[in-house]
Amino acid sequence: MLSLEAHGQRVTVNPRGGGLARYTLLGAAGPREVLLGYDREDEYEGAMGDVLAPFPNRVRDSRYTDGATVREITGFSRKDGHSVHAFARELPWKLETVGAAIHADLDVTASSFAPRGYPYTLQLRLRYRLEPDGLMVEARAENKGSNRAPFGLAFHPYLALAGKIDDAVLTLSAGDLYKFNENLDGLAPVLPPARLGLDFTHPKRIGDHVVNGCYGKLPRDHAGLAWITLEEPSHRRKAVVWQDGGFPFVQIYTGEVLVRNPRGGLAIEPSTVTPFAFNGDGFGALWLESGESFAGAWGIRVIS
Repeated sequence: MLSLEAHGQRVTVNPRGGGLARYTLLGAAGPREVLLGYDREDEYEGAMGDVLAPFPNRVRDSRYTDGATVREITGFSRKDGHSVHAFARELPWKLETVGAAIHADLDVTASSFAPRGYPYTLQLRLRYRLEPDGLMVEARAENKGSNRAPFGLAFHPYLALAGKIDDAVLTLSAGDLYKFNENLDGLAPVLPPARLGLDFTHPKRIGDHVVNGCYGKLPRDHAGLAWITLEEPSHRRKAVVWQDGGFPFVQIYTGEVLVRNPRGGLAIEPSTVTPFAFNGDGFGALWLESGESFAGAWGIRVIS
């Protein structure tokens, strides 16, 4: 693990997968964790803090089509036969501290990954930067190969303010909600969140709601940022996640899969894609032409 302290905060990044292991506020009263995190691999579960690339969420039957060619993603995590969040989170990243940031770099080469279903060369660069007002994550991906390459990116932090999330209040405005179908092998018809009882446009207690869906058509401020707020009123704690236009979607998950602390944190996952995007479901799958790059940023600010 590599940790960095600046501006009264500490960020810890795991070289396995390049993801956020911890984000901590430092103060006179002692350290305060912002996320459900981990110090050892045996404490890790539920994709905590993971970087999800180049296939965030699921790829049906672990297969996708590149023109007339059907390719299968092999050798990485699957669930019910579907590729899940493959595959950068399972690879070793190069980490280094530069000023008030941790740089995380990964090079995916066609020569190494063609047998696993990804015959493309991709360069991934992340910057976990501690700013005076919070954590900023800058991401860049570039197609270094000669052929266009499929690409998606998401992040999987679980915000944890105090205790279970049931008493937390979520504010999230969105026009669309993409949910899994009953068989978990595709998407149900896209509907406004209110039609599914999962509209958080106005601050709303999470309560016993079970959420595992991707919100789209996020309103943006004058700077092009979308904002999601999580508040725990009884503990007077409030945090916001912001994401720029590079991330048009956000996946929300209430954490039922967690074994050590079910519903102990809310996954708020900035994403470039919807679930099953690489199978043509929903929207958001990116194809980077040779030499083309993607850039996007998101971050966390703790208000109280």
